[in-house]
Amino acid sequence: MPEAIEVRKVPLHSVSDASELAKLIDDGVLEADRVIAVIGKTEGNGGVNDYTRIIADRAFREVLSAKGNRSPEEVAEVPIVWSGGTDGVISPHATIFATVPADKVTKTDEPRLTVGVAMSEQLLPEDIGRTAMITKVAAAVKDAMANAGITDPADVHYVQTKTPLLTIHTIRDAKSRGKTVWTEQTHESMDLSNGGTALGIAVALGEIDMPTDEDVMHSRELFSSVASCSSGVELDRAQIVVVGNARGVGGRYRIGHSVMKDPLDQDGIWAAIRDAGLELPERPHSSDLDGQLVNVFLKCEASQDGTVRGRRNAMLDDSDVHWHRQIKSCVGGVTAAVTGDPAVFVSVSAAHQGPEGGGPSRCHRRSRSVVGKNLAGNLDSRAATGNSSSNQLPVSASPPRRTPLHCLKGFTMVHAADPVDESVSGAPENRELVMADAVTLSGLIRRREVSCVEVMDSFLDQIELHNPAVNAIVALRDREALTAEARERDSQLASGEYLGWMHGFPHAVKDLSAAKGLPFTSGSPMFADRIAEDDELFVKRIRSAGAIVIGKTNTPEFGLGSQTYNPVWGTTVSPYDNSRTAGGSSGGAAASLALRMLPVADGSDYMGSLRNPSAFNNVVGFRPSWGRIPETGFIAQGAVVGPMGRTVTDVAHLLSTMAGPDAYAPLGIREDPAVFTESLARDLKGSRIAWVGDWNGYLATEPGVLELCESSFEVFEQLGCRVEAALPDFKPEDIWQLFLRWRWWAQLGLIDQYNDPSLRELMKPELLWELEHAVTLSALDVTKAAEARNGWLSAITKMFETYDYILAPSAQVFPFDKNTHWPETVDGRSMDTYHRWMETVVPWTMAGVPVAGMPVGFDDRSLPMGIQIIGRHGADLDVLQLAYAFEQATQWVERVLPPALRVN
Repeated sequence: MPEAIEVRKVPLHSVSDASELAKLIDDGVLEADRVIAVIGKTEGNGGVNDYTRIIADRAFREVLSAKGNRSPEEVAEVPIVWSGGTDGVISPHATIFATVPADKVTKTDEPRLTVGVAMSEQLLPEDIGRTAMITKVAAAVKDAMANAGITDPADVHYVQTKTPLLTIHTIRDAKSRGKTVWTEQTHESMDLSNGGTALGIAVALGEIDMPTDEDVMHSRELFSSVASCSSGVELDRAQIVVVGNARGVGGRYRIGHSVMKDPLDQDGIWAAIRDAGLELPERPHSSDLDGQLVNVFLKCEASQDGTVRGRRNAMLDDSDVHWHRQIKSCVGGVTAAVTGDPAVFVSVSAAHQGPEGGGPSRCHRRSRSVVGKNLAGNLDSRAATGNSSSNQLPVSASPPRRTPLHCLKGFTMVHAADPVDESVSGAPENRELVMADAVTLSGLIRRREVSCVEVMDSFLDQIELHNPAVNAIVALRDREALTAEARERDSQLASGEYLGWMHGFPHAVKDLSAAKGLPFTSGSPMFADRIAEDDELFVKRIRSAGAIVIGKTNTPEFGLGSQTYNPVWGTTVSPYDNSRTAGGSSGGAAASLALRMLPVADGSDYMGSLRNPSAFNNVVGFRPSWGRIPETGFIAQGAVVGPMGRTVTDVAHLLSTMAGPDAYAPLGIREDPAVFTESLARDLKGSRIAWVGDWNGYLATEPGVLELCESSFEVFEQLGCRVEAALPDFKPEDIWQLFLRWRWWAQLGLIDQYNDPSLRELMKPELLWELEHAVTLSALDVTKAAEARNGWLSAITKMFETYDYILAPSAQVFPFDKNTHWPETVDGRSMDTYHRWMETVVPWTMAGVPVAGMPVGFDDRSLPMGIQIIGRHGADLDVLQLAYAFEQATQWVERVLPPALRVN
């Protein structure tokens, strides 16, 4: 006879959080070694590359290993099934199933919840979606039934599975062995794996006879009425959790089910709860549940006829948000409205999981499932066509699919109210914290609505989740040490000590700047082992404002070239396309911001290093006027450090921290930087704006760049500005030549390393090119360059007598292949140096004027681009005000998230 089951639902406070499981074990509610299954929701994208599931899986298994006596190998056999994607109000959570010692079981002969688990044989890539998979899954389901003490398939009410899907690597593996796979489209394989698994369940339970390979995803009249299947990259076998009711096991829970007629059918959910044995009034309310409902599990798909209750919707036509996300959000919201608890299990991709015209809806008490299964809408066209386009099936091809749903009900719930209450209380979830703009986050911390520890944990989780894919943050410090610093920030707040608007912020410093105690490599093998002995001035200011420095952001070697790669830390890639560059040299900072791994970031800019990566990563970068942020380096009128962020307001606040006079930089601007924390709203009517574009064809520019920038003119005109084409009275080639000499001169700070043959051989070719020219410079060469620069400054000053602002593209090309060091040709024209493809930024560098790099949109490949908003020297606030107005009208940062942040 199987043992009785205890069930608890707990919230996930972050992707890697298993603290509530640990608390249940520490409090004696569950025994670690008796946990037999976990089914939960994480806030990842729910797709093929959703690594939140892997992180959550590891966290839960680490707790089970640490607090129990099972070996890691034994813990690895525990089915922990995670479904990614918490759209709308759905809250990340886990439902934990554990056996109960016999002496603690409430005895009864009534049917009570029983759970059986099993793992299938290894599923090879060539098995997925074929009878080999069906056979292996069916055998494992029968093993799980035996484990649950179920002999009659009618007593099985819910089967939750997790199976492997196809990846590029497993497809290659199959091919290397001379095998074929059902599809080479990895995303398509999600439905395929789920559908094949569901058919295996149906075979095991006698719902269907063994199908053929041709039936998979085509014969949708073949289905399991109790299957809820999920798939991912984190395993190579099928995890099986069979849930049903059995007499004699004892315990306090039962499972029930019902059918939702469509995604809005609340009566179907209430019917499932009643089926679990809870008596309810005719018109029930969530308060009538009285803490007895543990969870509801649902499976859903969008109706392929594009309607709900006869009304047209646009789910299938939405190019920005996949219908998976929309139907999941809809069904989750409807269910949460019934239960009063947004921690509900809603999953998509329902191939072969429920009948064409209806499906089971499960509720822990009796009948079909543990906590809900909901198949909303029509069958996916892939079932009939075998391809991944969800719009190819004619509207008349199939009737609407109903929504099977499962829910779990506690029978005498001694502790049931605790997990339900916990799941809807507390601080904002991980995603909410990292997605918040920095100024909003600052307010939450100052008001102590969230703790600094929570903020630190949330961002470290985000880094753990997304940084491996882009390599943006390097030299990351130990989590324990960072948490201790965050705890100290909380103690300071508790005692009334508030350091500033960055109090408790995690911050990473670009690896061209010194941060005490951290590597200071400049991306060069010459300095691979260098540790900074002190902070640079702006870093000291950021720390003084309350930030906790967690590590560094990646940069090219010595910042040369707008492509972030180096032999010390490797290559940083675009969050919008991991095969392409993140730009540079502040590529690590920009990619970190795009993926919400940092609230704000610092960068630096000589040749567009704040502007190019902001364009390539759809964030905001600001190059301040010469002297705005004190510079004590070799040449104070060239490179500058500056702020980056996801909003102009955030950037302005960070500028207020970094800027301000310093005694060691006597030529700096003396203005109080507090002005940048004030409202940026301003009436811009009557402002005149010059558009320089490609300087009448002088600059080689990739097709599409100018068109995107010019499409923004309408926005500026709606703000009351007048935009017209105009150029300064100065030859752009002369600006380029003076820039080359100025930049060569700046590289002479590395002359000692250049003169050392053992170090010179460690330099990349572009640096050698700079230094080889630098050593040929004479004092007369530098003097002539300075005179030319003075002429350029006069020309730009003259232009600002007519115009208030200037617009120019932020780059001449879109993000390119990460393995290409620099574009050798642009629009058919050869580049004569490694950096000439970024000449669009050079005039404004050499003028020392403020420039905001603003997102301006995406091309037809979904690659981002930016536009420079340029003002006169010292008019940093004016530039930020126009940038703010443009941002409010366009909202590119929020409108188009990187793919990894789009929850399906």
